[in-house]
Amino acid sequence: MNLSHEQIDVLKEVTNISASRAAKQLSALLDDEIIMEIEDIELLNQKQCYQLMSHDHTNASCISQQFDGGLAGSAILLFPNEDSKLLLGSLIGKLDTIGGQDLRVLEHEAMSEIGNVIITSSISSFADLINVELDISIPQYSEGEFGAILQDKEQQSPGDETVILLIKTRLQARNHNIAGVLIVMFSVSSAEALFSALQPSGINIVE
Repeated sequence: MNLSHEQIDVLKEVTNISASRAAKQLSALLDDEIIMEIEDIELLNQKQCYQLMSHDHTNASCISQQFDGGLAGSAILLFPNEDSKLLLGSLIGKLDTIGGQDLRVLEHEAMSEIGNVIITSSISSFADLINVELDISIPQYSEGEFGAILQDKEQQSPGDETVILLIKTRLQARNHNIAGVLIVMFSVSSAEALFSALQPSGINIVE
């Protein structure tokens, strides 16, 4: 599945709108100014995506969600562990009074909430573009290497044909630059519906 230069430009505009939405919500959540930028977008199939990331052994925090309705698929947000700790520091601060296990639970909940904001903002912007409603699952948190996480997700849906948007993001928070990767997996029919709407005259999304 190929996109024209004009469609790619529209897709970038839509993802930048979603980034602006997410930044506003994260700023309120973290009580700090957050700037979120989209650095790059790639359109891949499942095999290409796995080949690209399978040898990446970076330890990562992963937030994943399913979505259904007018668009169907799943989304995975990955932050290197070191970067996720910077985000957590902004959200929960230094909680010296909280013990080990309780703190880990709090960290997972905090990362799930951050991931939920970013994923929901992105998927909702795509849904707004084609004027459909979505059901989005609650976020699931896990940890592991980039490549291993992606392989695990691939094995959960063997044989399913998907179209993947690989979106590289960067958050600026408290003078820290925090890199992330958002992988959105669409069913083929959903991707076709979305991409057919990628026309310059078709954007009507409020930030």
